[in-house]
Amino acid sequence: MKTDDLQNLPMALPSERISASQAMGRYFEEQGIVPHVAMTFDDGHALLELVKMGKLVTCLPRWAVRDDPEICALSLPPPGIHFLAGAMWTHLSPASKAFLAVAEQHLKVMKPDGAKLKK
Repeated sequence: MKTDDLQNLPMALPSERISASQAMGRYFEEQGIVPHVAMTFDDGHALLELVKMGKLVTCLPRWAVRDDPEICALSLPPPGIHFLAGAMWTHLSPASKAFLAVAEQHLKVMKPDGAKLKK
């Protein structure tokens, strides 16, 4: 995929309320791309469902797509975008603490581009 390939694709992108949209905006601007944004959503699951319908493309971190067989995930042309996941909570429930422990272990075995490291 080349940068020019992104110019005319109809896109469903995360809304400005989602922090990743700022990184995408910078990427598009630096590459001289004015994306054809058909719609924006606050929900990544909604974006993926729109993509599955076959009418739109989206830009999400690779980990958000997971291994969905209905999605063809491509890397953005260099330099790409490196997304970092992070959050801060206080007063976590036991279930939330357990989930964060699993997520932390999962992230430790992932490369920045989302590919799993070989053990």
